[in-house]
Amino acid sequence: MSQQKEMEEDIAVRKFREYLRIHTEQPNPDYG
Repeated sequence: MSQQKEMEEDIAVRKFREYLRIHTEQPNPDYG
């Protein structure tokens, strides 16, 4: 069971890092 949870967390982290990478490559100047 712990292995399954590990895989799910790995996928979530990978998606989160990809999301951050996309948003840092194309920064939105509107921080207001």
